[in-house]
Amino acid sequence: SGLGYQNSWLILQWSRGRQNWSAGEDIQLALSETSPSYDYGLIVFRFKNIKACYFHGYLERKAKFNRYINGRGIEWTNKKSVVLSLSEIAIYSGENRPLDIAYLNPIGSHLEIEMNERQNQDGFSGGNGAWQISADVLLQYNVRISGNLLYDEYTIDKDHDMEKGEGDSKAFSIRVELPLTHNKTNSMKKKMI
Repeated sequence: SGLGYQNSWLILQWSRGRQNWSAGEDIQLALSETSPSYDYGLIVFRFKNIKACYFHGYLERKAKFNRYINGRGIEWTNKKSVVLSLSEIAIYSGENRPLDIAYLNPIGSHLEIEMNERQNQDGFSGGNGAWQISADVLLQYNVRISGNLLYDEYTIDKDHDMEKGEGDSKAFSIRVELPLTHNKTNSMKKKMI
């Protein structure tokens, strides 16, 4: 549910729901359609073959800790058979932490905010960022290949972070769909972000 405005190049929305930024059915890595709902604001710009998305949401309050989610992504499509996207998802939290103004910048990144100490809470332990590359390709005879590559919490100072037990993680998902019948007229209908 929510309120919004949409035209051919812009979407503005305030909703309670969830985001799903990935390629393929049931192979999501960072955001999923099966996660619990949360309140969020969304803005999407479309220009020819490019779409830019940004959202910011409030996940929950547990004890005295507030948790927020933030995402930005860019997508390119040839409008026939290829959709490629790059996105960043950040979750930040803290004891009685208010909404962080630095994360409202749709082109700022989680690393840039933390490394330049622009967040409203000192230190590097209050947030986590994940970056994802996704591709959805429709081949001849409607063979569809979808894949996602996720890099969680990029580590700049590997020696220092490894001593503290921190580090980065990687994940991937891939799905190949083979149709039962051949139909050459189908085109890409599924969006990623």
